[in-house]
Amino acid sequence: MNRCVSVWLLLLMVAGAPAVQAELTDSEALQFMARFEAALASEDFAEVAPLIHPQAVFRFSEGDHSGMADIRAAMERTWAYEVDDERYYLTDKRVLRSGKDAVTVLFTWNWSGNSAEHGAFEIVGRGTAQLVRHEGAIKILLEHLSR
Repeated sequence: MNRCVSVWLLLLMVAGAPAVQAELTDSEALQFMARFEAALASEDFAEVAPLIHPQAVFRFSEGDHSGMADIRAAMERTWAYEVDDERYYLTDKRVLRSGKDAVTVLFTWNWSGNSAEHGAFEIVGRGTAQLVRHEGAIKILLEHLSR
């Protein structure tokens, strides 16, 4: 076999080979959580959706929400509350290793603002997010929020 054909076959094999997944690092996980926090603050599901795994489950105090449509409905119900000076942010983020391509992030979530119905409020709770690589991007597979 001549050299040109060998190189051509090698290029075809490499082009068709699946990409090797890089280890999901602590730094990537924390950067992802910052992007997720900013997307949530936008109160626009189009900003949040690309960060969620298609088979994700979000577990909130009022129940579990599975899949994109159910998660969207839950978030949009929350965003529909009339809240002035609203602030949602994460603190105390800690990454736990669970493998090369998945990590768990523990955090404290904070939500504050002022509503006509309830006045000024500040709610603090605990959160857990499992992050995985899916089709080359980091996504949330599981989020669990509690108070």
